[in-house]
Amino acid sequence: MPPRPVPSPRRTEILSELVSDLQRPGFTSARVARFRWNGRDWILKDYAPCSWLGRWVIGPFSLWRERRAYGLLQGIDGVPEMLPAPDRRALIIAFVPGRPLSREALGDPERFLAALERLLAQIHERGIAHLDLRTKTNLIVDERGLPWLIDFSSAVAFGRWPLVGSLFLALGRFTDRSALLKYRARYAPEMLGESEEAELRRHGLVRKLLVVPALWHAWRSRRRAKRDGNAKRSGNAKRDGSAKRERKQQLNAPGGAP
Repeated sequence: MPPRPVPSPRRTEILSELVSDLQRPGFTSARVARFRWNGRDWILKDYAPCSWLGRWVIGPFSLWRERRAYGLLQGIDGVPEMLPAPDRRALIIAFVPGRPLSREALGDPERFLAALERLLAQIHERGIAHLDLRTKTNLIVDERGLPWLIDFSSAVAFGRWPLVGSLFLALGRFTDRSALLKYRARYAPEMLGESEEAELRRHGLVRKLLVVPALWHAWRSRRRAKRDGNAKRSGNAKRDGSAKRERKQQLNAPGGAP
C-alpha cells in the first residue's frame, strides 16, 4: 500500500499553537512564525497577512519556487522537512534548533565547512542551486555544529531542462561555491590551498564584473534623480523670488497694497 499522505495543519490549529513571531508581515514580505504541532516545532512562512500584491502575486510565486526546491531535497540531512501547507500562500518547514552562522556559533569551523561542502554537493546532485548562501542567516549551525540550509526563495531547479539547465546549474554551483570559499577564507583560512585561493580570486573578479554595471546604473539613476531634484528646487526658488519681487514692487508703487 502507498504511504498515507502527511496531514496538513489548518490555519486555526497553527494560530492557536503559536510559540513566537520571528518576522512581522510587510507590504510584500511574509510573516514568519514558530508554532507547535503534533509534538514538534515548525516554522510558518505566510503571505496571507500581506497586501494584495504580496498575498496574490509575489507570495504564491515565491513559495512555489521554494516549495519545489524543498520537495526535491527532502531526505537530505541538512535540509528541513517540509509539511503540506494549508494553502498556496503558506510554507511550513521543520524548526531547526541552532544559531545563524557566525564565528561564535562555530565550534569547529573545519568540520562545519567540510560538512557544508558535502551538503552542497548533495543539493547540486539533485539539480538545485541555493544562490543566497552569502546571507549568513540562511545557514544554521545546529547543536552538533553541522550546517542546515534554509530559505530557498532564491533557489533554482533545473531538473526539467537537462540541456539548458546544465549550463545554468553550473553557474548556480559557481555561486554557491563562491560563498563556501568566502567562509573558508574567513573562518578557516588554513583550509584554502593555492588552487582554491586562485579560484576565490576568480570568483571575486566575476562578481565585480557582474556588480559594477549594476552599481554604475544605480549611480547614474541617483545622479539623474539628484539633478532633477536640484532643477525642481531651482525652479521653485526662481518662482518664489519672482513672487517676492512682484510683491515688493506692488508695495513700493503709489497707492500700493499696505
